[in-house]
Amino acid sequence: MIAFFSRPLRVIAILALAGVVGAGVWLWQRANSSTPASAVAAVAEYRGGTPVAEERPGVPRGGVYTFRQEGRETGGGTGVSLSRELPDRAVYVITPTADGYREELRHSEEHVEEVRFRVDRKVARAEWRRTKITFLGVGADEEADQAPPPVDHPNAPKVGDTWSGSYRSGETPVTFRAEAVRRERVVLDGREVAAVVLRTESETGDPNPGTRVDEVWWAPSLSLPVRWTIRQEVGGSTTFDMDATLVLESAGPRT
Repeated sequence: MIAFFSRPLRVIAILALAGVVGAGVWLWQRANSSTPASAVAAVAEYRGGTPVAEERPGVPRGGVYTFRQEGRETGGGTGVSLSRELPDRAVYVITPTADGYREELRHSEEHVEEVRFRVDRKVARAEWRRTKITFLGVGADEEADQAPPPVDHPNAPKVGDTWSGSYRSGETPVTFRAEAVRRERVVLDGREVAAVVLRTESETGDPNPGTRVDEVWWAPSLSLPVRWTIRQEVGGSTTFDMDATLVLESAGPRT
């Protein structure tokens, strides 16, 4: 569920494009906007993928889900600051694997977070992450192993459960602490679904110092987040901030 911005945005090149006023205004408007991710394209990709393992406890049903989404993200550096609203829909792709599953959260075409989980009898561990964040095609799209793979969440969390640890996401050191803080019921597909709110506070070190807080309304019966808030701040020579709220639209994925 939790992904980290792995390298600073390299947005300086945008300045070179602003020499012509008309083109500069157009480019600036594009740089400050997000392109909605396509659920139709995601379904086509899912159908064209390699056959996946049979689903099992702790592994959500494979397919393409959508979240209602609200929020904004800002990136900057060297005197440049670009801010854009997130699209009103995010695409969430779950692909079961032989030892767990892969999740891909497409906030937009410009911002994608992907995690591969290994699931055992009790917990899901994050083994690998991909983070793509671009502004006007400039930015980063990078993959990183997680060493050692941290516990992302218990399969059946109980209020009061805590877990924490340290690991490296590629070259970036990460420390985190998580807790199952309360129970709530969320309406989904016209019925109430029991959820446990999981709060994770993470801190990254150089070369990308920053913090991130995720609150996930985790539905054990579905092995899915039914609601998700993200607050992230990355500093250094370049910056990236994000504030997003996502609400799952249906427990039934498109396949």
